[in-house]
Amino acid sequence: MKVSRSKTEYMCVNEREGSGTVRLQGEEVKKVQEFKYLGSAVQSNGECGKEVKKRVQAGWNGWRKVLGVLCDRKISARIKGKVYETVVRAAMLYGLETVALRKRQESELEVAELKMLRFSLGVTRLDRIRNEYVRGTAHVGRLGDKVREARLRWFGHVQRRESEYIGRRMLDMELPGRRRRGRPKRSRSKTEYMCVNEREGSGTVRLQGEEVKKVQEFKYLGSTVQSNGECGKEVKKRVQAGWNGWRKVSGALCDRKISARIKGKVYKTVVRPVVLYGLETVALRKRQESELEVAELKMLRFSLGVTRLDRIRNEDIRGTAHVGRLGDKVREARLRWFGHVQRRESEYIGRRMLDMELPGRR
Repeated sequence: MKVSRSKTEYMCVNEREGSGTVRLQGEEVKKVQEFKYLGSAVQSNGECGKEVKKRVQAGWNGWRKVLGVLCDRKISARIKGKVYETVVRAAMLYGLETVALRKRQESELEVAELKMLRFSLGVTRLDRIRNEYVRGTAHVGRLGDKVREARLRWFGHVQRRESEYIGRRMLDMELPGRRRRGRPKRSRSKTEYMCVNEREGSGTVRLQGEEVKKVQEFKYLGSTVQSNGECGKEVKKRVQAGWNGWRKVSGALCDRKISARIKGKVYKTVVRPVVLYGLETVALRKRQESELEVAELKMLRFSLGVTRLDRIRNEDIRGTAHVGRLGDKVREARLRWFGHVQRRESEYIGRRMLDMELPGRR
């Protein structure tokens, strides 16, 4: 067998430090960041985003080949589902049993699949038919479950192979050495620090000789903490998150056939928990509390089809939708959180902070 020097390429997987070059008969071999092996795209950083995009594209190509059958109104939904599973889904699932999919990538595949099924059944988003009903009509299960089935099937094949098989040896392989106790080492490039309510300029913080970056705000458990103790940015993020949740269910909230009471229940179930997330530990001011209530009333007015020109008071809007004041809900959540802290053991840091007496006088 002859090796072509111009076509030969190599790739390093999860390379931590820059390595040297590879030469073949005096010529340097090209180094690549991704490689196609047995029809699957392998990336040097261990990710599988490009392979997922290729699977989605392969699914759409297969769907277009049988477009005449899948979009024919004379064919039943059950037959369309069987054709889809035979032609399209097989192309999408190719090689995914060996790919470590994340939730986001799995959802990409399911979104593409549901688009194909809706096109095949002649259903649009305006029809407001849930994804479960679309799958049930076509008798097609969730794609994520099929990926897990294929993964378990492949694992069974590997387990039944002889002990000298490379895949079996990789499963039984024990890496040399031991994992150190405690948390992994901190990354110097990603580590940041913040000083809260800093009165005088302090020095710098160094980690292994390198200066650590100082920031004015920090994201902790989904909440934004600012160095000056304010919470304005966190309130703006809560308002934005509330609008994002409202848009997701705007089809139901803006439907004139649904009663105002049901709309209020949907709002309190989907939108308001997103707005209230983490606010029980935030010291809100009157101005920031009014920002939240203004945004909430805008959502309720849009949902009920009421404008400012109708001259309907805010109390009447809340009473129609059976939604209480948001400020009262924030105070309820704050008291609930205070009860949780009070029931904790005395060594808990939150309990100790409540009992702490600051030195000096006010």
